[in-house]
Formats: sequence, C-alpha cells, structure tokens
Amino acid sequence: MSARLASAHVGTRAVRAKPFLQGVDRADPHWKQRVRDRRATQLRRLFLPHPARRRRAADVVKPREPFVPLAERPLLDRASPLAHDEQAPRRGRGWRVFIDELVVPTRIGIHPHEHAAPQPIVIDASLTYRCVPSETGGWIDYERYCERIAAFLAAKPHTRLLEMLAVEMALLSFREWPALDALTLALHKPKIRPGTKRIGVELEWTRADYDAWSRAQIAADAMAAT
Repeated sequence: MSARLASAHVGTRAVRAKPFLQGVDRADPHWKQRVRDRRATQLRRLFLPHPARRRRAADVVKPREPFVPLAERPLLDRASPLAHDEQAPRRGRGWRVFIDELVVPTRIGIHPHEHAAPQPIVIDASLTYRCVPSETGGWIDYERYCERIAAFLAAKPHTRLLEMLAVEMALLSFREWPALDALTLALHKPKIRPGTKRIGVELEWTRADYDAWSRAQIAADAMAAT
C-alpha cells in the first residue's frame, strides 16, 4: 500500500493531512492497527474548527467528569437550580383529592333548547396538595368542595361553553382553597350524542396558571376602565 495524502475542506480552506505511513515500521506485527489509529487522529483533526486544529485532538475533547456528591461540591455548584432541586424537600407531592362523577345541574349550552332549563353535567376533579395535608396547616375538605361547587353552579347565570365553565370552577377552587397546588377538571354532559359514551372538556391548571389568569384579568379591567 503506497502512502497517500488525505485532504478535506474545512470552511473555504483545504487542510492537508500527513502521510499515514510515514515512520511506520512494517516489521511491527501491529503496524496496520497503528496506521488506522494514526489515520483516525488525522481525520478527526481535519474536521475541527480552524483554531482547534492547532491543538491536538485530545486537547479539544472534554474528558468525562467524575461524579462528585453534593456535599463535596463547591458552594457555587450548590447554589445552582439543579442543586436546589436535590436539596429541596418534596413536601406534599403525591397527595391529591379525587372526585369522580359528581353530577350537578346547571345552565349550560349554546343551543336554544339548552336555555330553557338547567341540565346535568358530570364533573371529575383531581386536586393536588401544595403542602402536607393537616387540619391545622391546610387541607381540602372534599365534602365542602362538592357542596361549594354544587351551590356555585346552581346559582350562576347561563354559561354558553363548557370550557368557560371549567375556568370559572378553577378560579373558585384556587381562590377558596389555599392548600391547592394543581387541579384537573373534566366536564361532560351525559348522553349528549348518540353512539358515544361521553364527550366533554378537560382543564389542567397549576397555581401559577391561576395567578397569571388573575393578573391578566386585572390588567384587562384596568384598561377597560380608562
């Protein structure tokens, strides 16, 4: 095998590699492997950015850093968001109250016949705690929650869309239950369409979504008042 020169274009310039067989002793039983290793190193350097080609390829590749326990890391690393997540206690995560198939009559719908009288809607709710549930610190009384939702839907005026009704229920939930951190509401009308088991809407909110909605509503009211 004769010595060859490998060339490649990096940007607008052509970089020429050294002959692969230069200085190779063919009497060495492993000379072919040494040629392959040398060729791989040369080719890697051809495709590096121009400033990096002035250094060896091994200097460009960042070595894998060993794992260091959190207690032994510098204080700067401990202040990072990732370190904060590792240190922060996971209080209240996993605790939730679930309510399945709460049937409540309310005035809902866009069709003319739906304005005549209230009709039942079925509510599935999942209420996630933001703290450890306790009678002194904060808890979600599911009995009171069902009664409050039923009274709210019975007294409110007609709502055209299920989506807007879900938003109003979410606002009520976050406003009156400080222990609530996340909420999932699924609403549907029973037997609304033949051939289907149920059709409805689902809303997933966190307390951050509630705060953002409240701020946007306050800004809209202020703009309307001017």
